[in-house]
Amino acid sequence: SRRFIPAKLADNPYLTQTPEYRNMLLSLPEIKRRQWLAGDWSAFEGAAFAEFDYNTHVIEPFSIPDSWTKIRSAEWAFSSPFCVLWGALDWDNNLYIYREFYGKGLTADRFAIRVMELERGEPIGVGIIDSSVYSRRGDIGPSVIDTMRDYGCRWRPSDRSPGSRKAGKMEIHRRLQPYINESGETKAKLQI
Repeated sequence: SRRFIPAKLADNPYLTQTPEYRNMLLSLPEIKRRQWLAGDWSAFEGAAFAEFDYNTHVIEPFSIPDSWTKIRSAEWAFSSPFCVLWGALDWDNNLYIYREFYGKGLTADRFAIRVMELERGEPIGVGIIDSSVYSRRGDIGPSVIDTMRDYGCRWRPSDRSPGSRKAGKMEIHRRLQPYINESGETKAKLQI
C-alpha cells in the first residue's frame, strides 16, 4: 500500500538553510512552481481550470442556510460517465458546490431515482441538464427527459446557443479567481 505525505519547501529545514533552492523553485514555470514549492499536486499542465487551488477552493463543510437558492446541474450518459453537481448560491452570488454524484451505466429511470434519493426532498430552485437528453434519435418510446420527469426529476435544458459553452467556461474561470476578503482570507466566488 502507499500513502501520500504532503510536504512543502518550508517543511524541510535542510533545503531552506540558504535561498538558492527556493530561488530556483521560484524561477520554474507556474505549474511546476505550484507543485514543487507549494506542494499543490492538483496543478497539472493542460488543466481546463489551472487556477483551481485546493487550499482556496475546497472548504470545510457547513450547514447551508435555508434562505440560499439551491441548484443542480448534470450531464447524463449511459455508456460514458455522467455527473451531477448540487450548488447553493448565497446572497452575494457566491456558489458553493455541496454534493456530487458521478457514475456510469445507469438508465434514465435509475439515474432519476438516485438523484431524487440524494436530494431527499430538499427544495431545488432549478436543475439544468445537457439538452441532448431532450432529443429523440429515432428510437421508440419516451425521450430520456420524459423518463426522468416520470420519476419526479425535473430539469431545464442547457443553453446550446453559439458561444454559450465558451461563456460558461469563462464564468467558471471568473468564479475561481481568488480575492482577499475583508478578514484578509483568500476566497473565491466558487468553493467546494
